[in-house]
Amino acid sequence: MAWFWLNTPLCALIFRAVCGIPVWLVIKHPDTTPLPTGGSDTIPQARPFTLAAPSTVARPAHAPSAEREAA
Repeated sequence: MAWFWLNTPLCALIFRAVCGIPVWLVIKHPDTTPLPTGGSDTIPQARPFTLAAPSTVARPAHAPSAEREAA
């Protein structure tokens, strides 16, 4: 039982470091950049995703599955 009480200060120190250092960093360097105001043109929009037509897709010269079937 004595080992438990000897390890308690070390456990408390590690717990305080794991919880305290991130809080300290957030307090020291807050994210205070102003949000963009205005219309919807200030928010970046993703480009629409389109699939290529099947005729434009490059195909390999030989099918690797045919080689496996022959072996």
